[in-house]
Amino acid sequence: MNSESSTPEAVPSTPGGATVDHSPEAIATQMLEFFGTIMRSGQAPLVQAAERYDLTFSQLKILFILSTSDRAQAVNELAEATTLSLPAAGRAVDAVVRSGLVTRTEDAADRRVKRIALTELGQRIADEINETRAALVRGMVLKLNQNERRALAEALGPLVAALPARMHSEAANDGAR
Repeated sequence: MNSESSTPEAVPSTPGGATVDHSPEAIATQMLEFFGTIMRSGQAPLVQAAERYDLTFSQLKILFILSTSDRAQAVNELAEATTLSLPAAGRAVDAVVRSGLVTRTEDAADRRVKRIALTELGQRIADEINETRAALVRGMVLKLNQNERRALAEALGPLVAALPARMHSEAANDGAR
C-alpha cells in the first residue's frame, strides 16, 4: 500500500506478533497522545515560572523564541512565531523590556525596525525553565525499560534528523504560494 493512502495499514510488527496500524491517521493519534503526555507533564514548571516571574504565557513564548534564536528578532517576527497579533506582541515585548528580561535596539540596517534580544536575566530564566522541562522528559525516559528506550531512540533519530528540514521546506513552499 502506498504512503499516500489513508486505508489502515495493519501489519504484525511487535515482538509478540501483535498487529499495529501504520496508517497516517493512527500514527498521528499516537503522536498526539504521546505529545499530550509530555506537554501535560511540562505544564507545571511553566505555570510556576509564569507565577514566579510574573509573566504571561505570551511573554514566556517570546522568551523561549529568543532563547533558541541565533539573532535578535524584530517584533513582527516574534508576532508571527508566537501567533500573536502585532499589537499584542508589541505589548508583550513592552512588558518584558520593563521587566529587564529583553532589550530593544534599533536595527543597524533599518532604524525603523526594533530588534529584541534576551538580557542575561532573561536568558537565565529561559534556561532554568528549559532545564526543568528537560528534566521532566528525562524522568519519563528513565521510566522506560531498555528495549522501550532503544525503540524510541531508533524511531526518533531519523525523524529528528529529517523532519526540521522537511518542515522548513514546506514552510518556504507555503510562503511562495
